[in-house]
Amino acid sequence: MTELVEIERQALVLERPDLRCEALIALANIDGKQGRPADARRRLEEGETIVRAIGDPRLLVQQVFEHSAFRAHFDGAADVAINELRSVLPTVETLGDRSLLMEAHMRLGTLLFNVGRLAGAEWELTRCSVLAAEAGSFRAKARADSLLGFVKYYRGEFEEAERLGIEAHDLLERTGDTYIQLQNYHKLAMYATARGDPHLAEERLRVALPLALQIGGWIVPQTYRRLAESLVRQNRVNEAVECAALAAASAPEDDGYARPAMLLADAIVKTARRELVAIERFNDAVRSLEDQQLAVDLGEARIALAWGLRAFGDPARAREELQRARETFARMEARGVVDQIDRELAELAKGPGPSGPFAPTTSS
Repeated sequence: MTELVEIERQALVLERPDLRCEALIALANIDGKQGRPADARRRLEEGETIVRAIGDPRLLVQQVFEHSAFRAHFDGAADVAINELRSVLPTVETLGDRSLLMEAHMRLGTLLFNVGRLAGAEWELTRCSVLAAEAGSFRAKARADSLLGFVKYYRGEFEEAERLGIEAHDLLERTGDTYIQLQNYHKLAMYATARGDPHLAEERLRVALPLALQIGGWIVPQTYRRLAESLVRQNRVNEAVECAALAAASAPEDDGYARPAMLLADAIVKTARRELVAIERFNDAVRSLEDQQLAVDLGEARIALAWGLRAFGDPARAREELQRARETFARMEARGVVDQIDRELAELAKGPGPSGPFAPTTSS
């Protein structure tokens, strides 16, 4: 980052607005990942002013790419961000730059996934993967396949999801893209959890943790949150409590993604310790995700809330939350999760008893 700051300064001195704009966009990307929205917004606004002044179509595309990601992440305006990306696609196609076209499909697929438009996300990510294979771009293919696997996971293609995640991991080892590699570890941990293997989930998250700490931002509390759940599933509650505390301590104050991760980590460990305030934490996480229009994460949080409600002996409200989650995922055609929820509802109908990470286990 220090080098980019120097490039931006030198470009200003040398009166090279094009280079300065590129540096500002790259710096805004780092600011966003590390949870500094005010700095990211300032740089994006400066970059937009330069783009308007010099009229460079390539810089326009790059600025829109980053601005749309910012709008979705920090302003809770995912639909606006999607429309912004789509508006620039004709310019991308006119430029004839395959790398920019792959990036456009990748970013659009990511935003569509976040709001639960899984069919559209699958199309965009498949297109990116095909273009990357044709171009021989390992980095672009790994990025696309990692998220494509996540889409397939939600749509019920579990084996294909894990296969794509493992193949993406191997490619990312070669390209050294640590941010995408870190996110891919999260996905692989989720697949392990879904297969009933919290030990493997923990192992993958332990490998991911140093990368998260190196990068900073929302991904740190999210990593601790998933670690806390994997530990609770193994009855290692004291260690999970430490992870929840670290999630809270590491959450950037102005990053909306970080807050629900911190709240869910705290709720999970408090449920494991039978502290009723856990339900308040779950509800806060749900409200936060509703405000941010993060449909997939919202549905997952409702499932977690249902686990907590059942653990505290409130099956009626647990059923309500599961039904709400089911409606959310059914709209997405997320068959895999709908099937999971149906199994949860069937278990709930049998009578009281904890579920999810709070179900009885023989693990030590």
